[in-house]
Amino acid sequence: MELIGIECRVRELPEDISQREFEKEFQKINQDPSVHGILLFHPLPDHLDEKPVKSIIHPYKDVDCMSDVNIAKVFAGDETGFAPCTAEAVVRMLDHYGIDPKGRKVTVVGRSMVVGKPLAMLLLDRHGTVTLCHTRTADLEEECRKAQILVAAAGKAGMITEAMTGQDAVVVDVGINVDENGRLCGDVDFDAVEPRASYISPVPRRCGKRDYLSTGGACASGSPLSEFDIRLMRWRRNIMRESARIFLRAVAAGIAIAIGGTVYLSVENKIAGSLFFTVGLYAIVLNGLNLYTGRIGYLVEQKEKRSYIWLLFLTWLGNLAGTSLAAVCLFCSKDFIFD
Repeated sequence: MELIGIECRVRELPEDISQREFEKEFQKINQDPSVHGILLFHPLPDHLDEKPVKSIIHPYKDVDCMSDVNIAKVFAGDETGFAPCTAEAVVRMLDHYGIDPKGRKVTVVGRSMVVGKPLAMLLLDRHGTVTLCHTRTADLEEECRKAQILVAAAGKAGMITEAMTGQDAVVVDVGINVDENGRLCGDVDFDAVEPRASYISPVPRRCGKRDYLSTGGACASGSPLSEFDIRLMRWRRNIMRESARIFLRAVAAGIAIAIGGTVYLSVENKIAGSLFFTVGLYAIVLNGLNLYTGRIGYLVEQKEKRSYIWLLFLTWLGNLAGTSLAAVCLFCSKDFIFD
């Protein structure tokens, strides 16, 4: 996480902590201005009640959609809130592989507020024709077989069988279970379903003759990648994506500041020019763009300075590229502008 500029803190509490102390400790984190996101790991000890925590967590820090505010936003199609991480991950995974739910028959097996229900809403927002099922659905096999995209999130090992899967269906297995041999497995009978699926996600990771909806990647030779190789692939991909995002936001900031500076220098009334210049700064702040002068001052506060210096370099380079691009455009159009 620190490699992409995110400081991650783990706050472990005693397993026998009282409800009162648990809420007190949670509130401390909730009110800490240096904390921007909170993720509560499950399951909690049996004696702890999660409901009070859901009511006090700040919606802006609720990255896993615990609060009623964010849940309401998901069901209302309001993208300003946080959707549950797993539900959002399924949508992002489909996007990554170019699988558009629009117009397709989508079946979600599982009705929890953590995955099933919010995922159904997210897929509806993508114009999928969504059927929400569960373990007590009448003729569940037929409902699943009709699906072009099938998401298993019921929490029951191997419940999705070959007979429940349509030919060339996209199968996303969200379940995490432990089989009779103590090994991790999903809600899908992988070996039986794989030959029928056009795409299938492995749990925890597997490799075969089909394409995979996993971040681990498929193996051309049929042998699984090592854990180190998978982690390295993920790290490289994440670094490249984040670096590109930082650079492009810096380019946009450079363009905004160049336009603002040009307006300031072009008008005789410098008070009016300074007001116009602030429009460029406001655009940078409003859109969360990366400006070197706005970030360099935070270097001394960073624990992971190497990654932050990389961020500063990309920001400086992007600002330079943005201002240069704006300068070239303004120079080429100067006759048109000033005539």
